[in-house]
Amino acid sequence: MWQKLKVLINHGRVPLITAPSIAFLVSAGSFFGVFQLLEGAVRDEFFRLRSLEEPEDAIVVVTIDETDIAAVGDWPITDAVLAELLEKLRSLEPRAIGMDLYRNLPEEPGYEELIAVFRSTPNLIGIENILGARVPPPPILKELGQVALANVIWDRDRKVRRGLLSAQDSEDGGRIKLTLPTQLALMYLEAEGITLEAIDPEQQKLKLGRAIFVPLKAGDAGYRENDDLGGYQILMNWRGSQSLFPTISMTEVLEGRVEPEQVRDRIVLIGSIADSTNDFFETPYDSLGFAQINPMPGVVVHANLASQIIRAAMEGRPLLQGSPRTWEAVWIAIWSGVGAILSWSLENTGEKRGKLPGIRTMLGGFGSGGLLIGGAYLAFLGGILLPVVSPLAGFSLSAIVTANLYKQWKLEVANNRLAAANQQLEDYSRNLEVKVEERTAQLKKAKEEAETARAEADSANSAKSEFLSNMSHELRTPLNGILGYAQIFQQEKSFNSKQQDGVNVIYQCGTHLLNLINDILDLSKIEARKMELYLGEIHLPTFLQGVVEMCRIKAEQKGISFNYRESAPLPNIIIADEKRLRQVLINLLGNAIKFTDNGEVNLKVDLLTQDQSKENRNYSKEVNHQKNIEAFNNNSQLPTIKIRFQVEDTGVGMSSEQVAKIFTPFEQVGEKSRRSQGTGLGLSISQKIAAMMGSKIQIASELGNGSIFWFDAEFPVLASSQGYKTNNTDIGAIAGYAGKKRKILVVDNTRENRDILRNLLEVVGFVVVEAVNGDRGLERVFKEKPDLVVTDLAMPELDGFEMVRRLRAKPEFQKLPIVASSARAYQTDREKIAEAGCNDFLPKPIVAEHLLAMLQTHLGLEWIYEKNETVPISSSESEVDSSPEEIVPPPAPILNAIYELAAGGLFFEIEKILGNLEKVSPEFIPFNKLILNWSMEFEGEKIMESLQAYMSDRSV
Repeated sequence: MWQKLKVLINHGRVPLITAPSIAFLVSAGSFFGVFQLLEGAVRDEFFRLRSLEEPEDAIVVVTIDETDIAAVGDWPITDAVLAELLEKLRSLEPRAIGMDLYRNLPEEPGYEELIAVFRSTPNLIGIENILGARVPPPPILKELGQVALANVIWDRDRKVRRGLLSAQDSEDGGRIKLTLPTQLALMYLEAEGITLEAIDPEQQKLKLGRAIFVPLKAGDAGYRENDDLGGYQILMNWRGSQSLFPTISMTEVLEGRVEPEQVRDRIVLIGSIADSTNDFFETPYDSLGFAQINPMPGVVVHANLASQIIRAAMEGRPLLQGSPRTWEAVWIAIWSGVGAILSWSLENTGEKRGKLPGIRTMLGGFGSGGLLIGGAYLAFLGGILLPVVSPLAGFSLSAIVTANLYKQWKLEVANNRLAAANQQLEDYSRNLEVKVEERTAQLKKAKEEAETARAEADSANSAKSEFLSNMSHELRTPLNGILGYAQIFQQEKSFNSKQQDGVNVIYQCGTHLLNLINDILDLSKIEARKMELYLGEIHLPTFLQGVVEMCRIKAEQKGISFNYRESAPLPNIIIADEKRLRQVLINLLGNAIKFTDNGEVNLKVDLLTQDQSKENRNYSKEVNHQKNIEAFNNNSQLPTIKIRFQVEDTGVGMSSEQVAKIFTPFEQVGEKSRRSQGTGLGLSISQKIAAMMGSKIQIASELGNGSIFWFDAEFPVLASSQGYKTNNTDIGAIAGYAGKKRKILVVDNTRENRDILRNLLEVVGFVVVEAVNGDRGLERVFKEKPDLVVTDLAMPELDGFEMVRRLRAKPEFQKLPIVASSARAYQTDREKIAEAGCNDFLPKPIVAEHLLAMLQTHLGLEWIYEKNETVPISSSESEVDSSPEEIVPPPAPILNAIYELAAGGLFFEIEKILGNLEKVSPEFIPFNKLILNWSMEFEGEKIMESLQAYMSDRSV
């Protein structure tokens, strides 16, 4: 038992020593007045926080402001004016009149009248000042014994926190004189039958009605002997600011505009509130938070003290009682002990629980400080003035010192443990050399194994890259023939529409297969996080139609329905990565078709938002495909739209567990027979592409009830008037070029590749010469002097790399445009091509549009287009060849609605009406095309002119 007690005392010796020491220091500071002004400031804040009291109905203040002074002429007011004022007030029958105006000298005219009023007003009290610069009272009032003191006591910061009830006049035979508020309050209470009684003459304890008055002594409420505690002083328990007391201006009294009920049986205090008289004092109500307001007039200070006395005597309203010095010392000691014990306990428990002890101590300190301030405020409301700043200082200092001592104690413990650990280390040091050698051998072996593994990984990565590159070459080579001749057949004029559609399907399917091959290469980019979006202009209707046709064939082969719907007219031209957007859509649609055996697959394209607030300035169609997506998103000159692509199917659906892992790479769900149809990378890659477009593929699925996949993407939009051109626009296909004949050298060891290029180039007017390898290519260059060279890279005897290097070595061929064309599209191959000196790279299979674009860039060509009359013209500058007689207009109400929308420029609302109208009857389709064309070009006047023709026909 004794041992446990000894351990407890030893463990708690820090707070037991700290608390008394801090308490003694803080008490000493309080004794010397260190905290006096801070305590006063806290008391002021308590007064401001206290709720407003009921207005005082026993006192009326007659104010004299600058307006009143101006009305009577000057300050001091004349005796005649003062006499008239007192006479009128006396006629209203107040209980007492306090004149807070110094009147020891005559102010003519009217002095005789004033003396007469003084003599005839027994309840009138004048003032004098006996402290500091003395000011005598009015002689007549002194003779009549109707004089009181006007002195006000303030603290060292010049704020009034004490009230003077009486004082001894050493120059008047040591007489005890009452202050003006005290005299007026006693006169008022006497009429109520309440008189002053002495309870303890030695302690000067007085009883007045329900109140007990005890004078303020040195040591109470932090006041010291040198704080001017003369006379009978009490702590001010303020009633409130000037607004608490009814006020009447001097002008109102003089003009007879005061009702008797406002004054009868009340104390009337007359005083100045004019700034020029400088009769103001600082009180707790001088500021409200950080806002400064005017100081309080002296007459209102007197009203507060008189009201405090009256309410205490009649209603028992608390008088503030300050704590004696001994009680304050005990209070400081208690809170110092609380701070020390709390800090020690929180530091100790926080460390045991593995939490940050400093934070716990700080929170505990805030909580205890709030408890101290809250308790002091409640005591203040009850009339007891407890110190706040000094005990709070004791609490804080004890907590801080104890926390530091606790850390030092813990440091000593840690040092002792460290010494013990050092001793153990010395014991271990004897066999340390052996352990180091063993560890060194282990590290060396681990390093060798890591280097071996890294070499194997590098070898595997190189093998993978080489494999992907070779596979790309082997697959692209036959595709070059398929896609090449498909493009040649697309230009064949003898094909009928069905044959041309078949060629287009071949080309689109081959292009899709090419995209899948590119996805294999992109897998390594995804792993290295180097995939980029290559943006360009997309003719959205054509793009979507191509995707729909490709997927409709697959759906028809399975015997299921495939539907395409768009909720509103879509823009013609958007900025996006066409390949990646097609890749995502085809992947989602392909999965939907693969997992649907009965029912239907739907593709819905909805326009969610369209931003027309941005200025739609001309944007060049020469979009650099190397720009990343941020460049377009940051282009504030283009309007943007948000489009939702949604794929719905009635297939097998998925469970919640399958949905959770559907986007994981190499993850496949569903039946095993369906899993064998893919690699499990499609959705993972599609999700990453959607993320690069600032979107996310979302899914809603139920096992057995089909699935819904959708994503929302935002695209910059080009108006159709901004010059988007493809091979199927109104300008027709490329028929040739302006200027002299240009000669192109094609170097390729594969005859099919040379034939494709020849057929693509000769049809538009180029002279094509051929070479089967690099040696023959050099000979042809020296002999034919071509304008541009298109060369393969992997060729027998002399490959394309070496041929280009030799050409670049000769000064006359250093500026010759050379385009490398290869089925090896891996990034490392492209870097070698650039190092060899090629100007550009054309991947196989060759896309005619890309080939012609490169020729235009490097040769500065101006294309000549053939006339294409079968394609409708969508330019805003062209007229739609339709007449009112050929078009069936809708009913008159719909015509009127469209006319009003066109007049207001609400083109998107027009497009919604047209979309619904087309569903009503196919006969309205020509009318829809006419109006929709002008609506998309924002041609409101043309719409209105056309509608007027139909509306006039209806009115005939």
